[in-house]
Amino acid sequence: MLYRDVLALDVTNLSDARYFSAKGVRWIAFPIARDFDNIQTIKEMLSWIAGPEAMLHSLDGDAAYAKWLSEEVGVNKIMVNTEDLDSFESFQKGNIVPFIGQDLPTDLSNYNQAVLEVEEYNDYQKVTPGDILFPATEKIKELAENNEDLALAIKGGEEEKPGLKNYEALDKILAHLEEED
Repeated sequence: MLYRDVLALDVTNLSDARYFSAKGVRWIAFPIARDFDNIQTIKEMLSWIAGPEAMLHSLDGDAAYAKWLSEEVGVNKIMVNTEDLDSFESFQKGNIVPFIGQDLPTDLSNYNQAVLEVEEYNDYQKVTPGDILFPATEKIKELAENNEDLALAIKGGEEEKPGLKNYEALDKILAHLEEED
């Protein structure tokens, strides 16, 4: 059991979906784009996971496609790059999660959560509790100990071949977040 909320980003294969689900992450984000036909894969992954809340991550800012796909697969929460937020104005704000690069927008008050991409520990001082952070992995233990109200985000990756993947690096990261018995 993890003592910290975790978001698994860029989950594109069943191995990652099952791994993160079994590890107890709170959210799993599936990347989507009109030219990235993965609807069947997303449906299959959703049928295998239990526990994590699913969200879609719009990579191309195509709001019409994201809306259609979210209805097609039954996932309401959509992560959107901040430069594309205007395209998603018609969506319920509670269903949109801004994904922020290095420049923090001035106002995130309309959103329940945000994902902030950070590279250095000092960048964490810019965020408020409730934000989800995408940390540099070597800082994960320090971040987990010093920022109790923040969730952490980690990335999935490619399989060596279907059904085969080395999870050693992710196991090390998640080991820092496991509750002691």
